Amino acid sequence: SQSRYDGQRDVKKFNYNDFENVLTLGQSPLALVAKASSPVDSPRQFLATVNSSHRNINIAVGGGALSANTTGASNVAVGVASLVSNTIGANNVAIGRCALCANTTGVNSTAVGTLALKANTIGTSNTALGTQALCSNTTGCNNVAVGVNALVSNTTGIRNTAVGTNALLNSTGSGNNVAIGYEALSAVTTGIENVGLGYKAGNNITNQNYSTMVGSNATAASTSSFSEIVVCSSGGYAGKGS
Repeated sequence: SQSRYDGQRDVKKFNYNDFENVLTLGQSPLALVAKASSPVDSPRQFLATVNSSHRNINIAVGGGALSANTTGASNVAVGVASLVSNTIGANNVAIGRCALCANTTGVNSTAVGTLALKANTIGTSNTALGTQALCSNTTGCNNVAVGVNALVSNTTGIRNTAVGTNALLNSTGSGNNVAIGYEALSAVTTGIENVGLGYKAGNNITNQNYSTMVGSNATAASTSSFSEIVVCSSGGYAGKGS
């Protein structure tokens, strides 16, 4: 039967050959579960054994963390319900309450912050740092969101980069946008290949494409034109596309 380490000095020897590769710390006492070649005496010896065997191991800390995992490997889940739905997804890191909690098969994603990448199911190679960063993402891939609510509405968009609170706030299915600054490109919904650099840069455009807004409060002359360039320090524009 499965043995548990309860924090006492006199830990009973146990063999893990019948269990999955999971190290869990939750509401119950510390449970060490892994496929090892021989019995071990302590968590330290256990980890050394796994490391020397070059085995994949999952680490889960928090109630429900990684509780549905079946064959997923090399995942780290820290926080209540983090990676709670994961089954075969691998190489994910989820730190924070409900971080990556809907993920099932998605791989290579990192979510740090409460509700970061919360809705992600099969999206891959996403990075979310901040409360609710990329919270609505489901299948979008290769996105980077740093800051509270950065890319919070994104569902299927790909290859977007948002750095700053509320950056690309309303983007849903857009792609290849770069927003750096508080509320940069925050109104963009489906626009593609836009760049907003600065405080609220380009925050008045919605479905505009191929435009660049540089400077604090840089705003577009039109909310839906294409290839517009704006460079300013306090609002307005200089240079315009079609």
